[in-house]
Amino acid sequence: MLDLLVPPARKVLERAGGREGLAYLIYVHASPEVAPAQVNVARELRDALDLGRTQVFAVSQQACASALAALEIAGELLRAEPPGARALIVNGEKPFTELNQMHYPIGDVMGDGATATVVSWDGAGDEVRGYAVRHDGSFADSLTLYEALPRRQFVDTSIDMIVKVVGEVLSQGGLTIGDIDHFVPSNISRVFWSQVVHALGVDRDRVFLDNLPRYGHCFAADSLINFETLRERGRLEPGGYSLLACPGLGASFAAMLLRHGAR
Repeated sequence: MLDLLVPPARKVLERAGGREGLAYLIYVHASPEVAPAQVNVARELRDALDLGRTQVFAVSQQACASALAALEIAGELLRAEPPGARALIVNGEKPFTELNQMHYPIGDVMGDGATATVVSWDGAGDEVRGYAVRHDGSFADSLTLYEALPRRQFVDTSIDMIVKVVGEVLSQGGLTIGDIDHFVPSNISRVFWSQVVHALGVDRDRVFLDNLPRYGHCFAADSLINFETLRERGRLEPGGYSLLACPGLGASFAAMLLRHGAR
């Protein structure tokens, strides 16, 4: 799995100017277990990146929504650090069981993917302008529970929760859905997101789902994979806005509003 995680981490550190000021390494995964019990993937990743005594821990408790939670956690931790402090967040895992290769409730086909992000309070990159998360404990037994529930129950709850967290982050940013340049969902079912888009009133040409047939759902990584793809295609205009949305089994529902930076 380190072969999947290390390359994007090295690439983003190079893009961000190196390791100076790196206070935290946060490893994000959606599945509770991603390696044998005696293997601490977060520490293995730190050693592979030669990050010395950088503080390291993992975030996974919100399943796929952990991707956005980790960005918020990093920002809060960096409040207490000196100016210039940064955090490196690495997302990624491999679907190594049959249950993880295809998720029943919505019909996701899973893929291998990883991302890396550097977070700071004073950088010149994209700015986090809003974050919201909600939880529904009635789905706390995760995959084992869904077999006993009507699929529609989970889908209806998910649509309602996504609409609410999207509304919260738009309110935080003082925007409406019409101000958003890109609605960037995770790569779960196209049918599910079409229902969310209809409920929100988002113009379909602003919804980015190009990577869904290309990669499948890459656990807690694909929201950021999709955002980076938009950057690579030159579609993130400085000063514009992207809204990331992601449900996580368990169940958590998160949204984040990003203002595009100059680079």
